[in-house]
Parts: sequence; C-alpha cells; structure tokens
Amino acid sequence: PTAAWALALPVPRVDLPDSPLGGWAAPVLPHGPPLGVAGAVVSVALVAAVASLLCSVAVDRIRPAGVPPADLDRELRAQGAANAVSGLLGGLPVAGVIVRSTANVDAGGRTRLSPVLHGVWVLVLALACAPLIERVPLSALAALLIVLGVRLTDPARVRDLRHHREAPAYYGTLAGVVLLGLGEGVLVGIAIMAVMALRRLTRLSVRTEELVPVPGDGPVPPRRHVVVEGTFTFLGVPRVTRALREIPAGCGVDLDLNVDFMDHAAFDAIHQWRIAHERQGGRVDIDEVHEAWYERAVTGDMTQPGKAAPPARWWAPWANRRRRPEAELDAPETSPADVLLNGIREYHGSTARLVRPIMSELAMKQKPQHLFITCVDSRVVPNIITASGPGDLFINRNVGALVPRHGSRTPDDSVSATVEYATNVLDIKTITICGHSNCGAMAALLAGGTEVEHLTGLSRWLRHGNHSLARFLSTDPDGWDEPPLTRLCKINVMQQLDNLLTYPWLQERVESGEIELVGLYLDISTATVEVLDRANGTFARVPDEVPSARTLT
Repeated sequence: PTAAWALALPVPRVDLPDSPLGGWAAPVLPHGPPLGVAGAVVSVALVAAVASLLCSVAVDRIRPAGVPPADLDRELRAQGAANAVSGLLGGLPVAGVIVRSTANVDAGGRTRLSPVLHGVWVLVLALACAPLIERVPLSALAALLIVLGVRLTDPARVRDLRHHREAPAYYGTLAGVVLLGLGEGVLVGIAIMAVMALRRLTRLSVRTEELVPVPGDGPVPPRRHVVVEGTFTFLGVPRVTRALREIPAGCGVDLDLNVDFMDHAAFDAIHQWRIAHERQGGRVDIDEVHEAWYERAVTGDMTQPGKAAPPARWWAPWANRRRRPEAELDAPETSPADVLLNGIREYHGSTARLVRPIMSELAMKQKPQHLFITCVDSRVVPNIITASGPGDLFINRNVGALVPRHGSRTPDDSVSATVEYATNVLDIKTITICGHSNCGAMAALLAGGTEVEHLTGLSRWLRHGNHSLARFLSTDPDGWDEPPLTRLCKINVMQQLDNLLTYPWLQERVESGEIELVGLYLDISTATVEVLDRANGTFARVPDEVPSARTLT
C-alpha cells in the first residue's frame, strides 16, 4: 500500500462515501414476484449464516487457552436479531467476517466485550481516518484475505479429507469461492458432497460362487453362494438382480445379506426373485448377518429394532443356523464333513476378510496375555465367554481341565509343557483354570470310574483328578447350597490351582507376584461365569461393573 501511494500507481482503491450517513434511507418493501423476493431473502440468510458459522469455527481453532468455544446456536440467533434490526434501519445484511475476528484474536481479545470494542474502533477509524483508508489498494486487502486463509488452512486436515475421499468437495468449494463467490462456492461444495453421497449409496458388492461338493459323496444338487454387502437401495438393485439372474433355474441358493440398510425397492427385488426361483424348483436360504431387514419386511414389522442380541451366526451351533436347520443337518445325505466344509465356506465368505488384517499382524509372532486351561467339553468356548479374539488366549484343553501334580506317579507332561512354554517363552503373567457345570469327567470321578474303566487311556488320565475327589469328600457339604456334581466341579478348579503350585519354580513366581492365578466356573445353563475368591474359597458371578481400578483379565 505504501509503494502504491508513493508512486501514485493507477490501481483500484478503497472508495468511501463523502458522508457515512449520506446514503441512508428508510427501508421499503421490495417489489417483484413473491417467489423471487423469498428466494433472495433465503439466499442472503443462508450465505450470511454459513459465513458466520465458518467464521466461528475458524476462530475456535485459534482461540486462546481457557476461552470457551463459541455457541453456534447463539451465534445464529444473534445474527438473526442483528439482521432484523439492520433491515428495519435500512442497513446491509450482517454476517461474521473471518478477517476482523482473526485480527481480534491476534490482538489479544478474550471476552465478549472485545468484538464490541472492535466494532467501535472500526467505526471510529472509518469516520476519523477516511482519507488514509482511501489510499489502500483493493489488491492489498485481497492479499490480506489470502494470507489469513492460508494461516487457517491445516495441511493435516487436508490429508484427512484425502484419506476419507472427501478432497473433491474441499477443492470444489475452494475453487467456487475463489472464482464465483462465497455463496456459490458453498453451493458447489454441497452439490459435490451430494453426488459423492449418492455414489456411496450405490457402493454395493455382489459375490457369487458355486459350492463344490465333497469328493466321494456322490451326486448332490447344484448350489450357489451369493453374498451382498453394503447399503442396499434401489440404486443397487440392477447389480444384484443381474447376478441373481445368472443362477440356473432349480439351483439351491445360499443368499447372505450383509447390508446395513435395505429400502423397499431392494426388498421387493429380492423377494420377487425368491418367489420366482422357488416356483421353478430352486431353494433359497436367506441369511442376514446384521439387522434382519428382509425378515422384518416379510413379517411387516418395520418398527425400529431395539437393542437385542445379534442374529445367530458364528457363535451359534450349526444346528441353530437359520440357513441349516437341525432337520437338514440330520438328513442322510448331509455328512458331518459337509457341515464342517460349509462352515469353512461361510467363514471364507463373511468373516475371513474381517479378521485378515489382524491375522496378518499375528502371522509371524504371537503375544497372548493369558494361559487358559479348560475342559475339552464342546459347550465351553473360551473366546466367547471372555470376549477375546485371535492372539489373546494361549489355550490348553483336556478332559476335566486337570493339571497333573509335580512328580505324580502317572506321568504326563502335556500340561506342564504348556505352562513352561507360556510362562518362560511367551512371558504370560496370568494362568486361568476354567471349570464348568455338568462336567462329564467330574461325573465319572463321582461314579468311581466304573463307567469309563473300559477306556484305559481315559481311566489313567482321570487319576489326576483323585485329589479333587478326595478334597470333595473331605469338605463339609453344609456350606454348599448346590448338588454334589456342581460342588465337585467347583472344587476341582480350586484343586487344579493348587496342583499348579506343586511345581517349585511356578510357586516361587506366584508368591513373588510375578504370576497371577485365576479360577473361573462356567454355568452352562445360565451362560454366566463365576470367579473364584481364593481367600475364602467361594465363587461369585463376575460383576457387570468394574468394582475398582484393578480388573481380572
């Protein structure tokens, strides 16, 4: 500005009226069609509101420590009141401006009085320094705006937008503001985001594969596995119907709907295809991985679903799957190998891609946190009852969850080898013994072993449970309000923890606090887990809320 003034360059400059109040006039109602007037009012209101909100958000990013963030609702209410007063006085629309707000923050403004004083100083300068202001080139003011805009631009924010694939809307808004104006630029950004949202609604993947029968099982009906994933709206109907039409008539179909939303057009397309395919002799089994959109549409219950357990999938027995009812599993033509391979196919089709990133990280090295010793009983699934995943538990399973004592006359190194590897190689600090209700091994001990005496290997192994049986017989039953088998199952957990302490090296590390021992008991009938208090020898249900900062894991 100084050079332009000194050299008297012919550049556009600030032009102020000779009299600040000379152009004032009382407000008049606008003339023209009502729709045109309403459109102009709405446009001005939207542009002013967007400008004020953007200004508030930008100032929040640079506000000093201890200054509360702006109340955006209050900002809009104040702007509406200011515009009403300004309009009644014949003034121009009011909006927040980032230039003055940023200058206010840089000058040290912290309270609500600072913008008021800022406005007072602007008025004083406009009245007292008008000749000096008129010497400022407009290009200098534009450069000042650009500098302030660059200062407010965060490169990390731009990178985040690129990672979320929203950079086109950002750059489109920027270009629109620079080339067309603020209001037009905002509308360009909104239009780009709408197009991107519409495109994402059509992002639907459809996979079709032929289920190959197990070799040697003889002829089986042809079957296809179709997986639909994404947001299933009318925009994705052509892609899905195109894939479904390629399925031969009379072919069995396993259709997985792994969708987070399904509109009526999508439901109608699936339902009509299913009816037509089954009319031609085919069978269609539909399985919904998330919310049951299709099932709710069929039943007419389209109310918003409340919080409920997810549909029976990976954690449910094969017989409980909606796709494969128990009657089908027991059919003569369905062998256990078929069921197993179908489960693997289901894993490959829906779960493998979800756990693949985790498995790739664990491929070369494991770092479990717990050694989990439990029974081989098929009803006990450690990863379910502990809500754990791959790489969390180092598991040893045997009949009865037994731990052979150190130096026992019936040698067996399988459990001790697991304990040694877990604590010395994997550096695990917690060992858990988990028993369960209605344990067959404990029932055999109560029966004196007569029921399994013809199974020589099992009979030898159950000798490691004799100390549990002896402890059960020596314990006063009056303190237990439970049947004998339940008492023995719980006493067995206590005894196996004591058996671990018969190993001198392990006892030393437990007593030093380096290793922690935990006892658990799974009540299968109620699907609840109890934890052992070793101090008083009692089990209690694991509380839903953490009682202290320390938790058993």
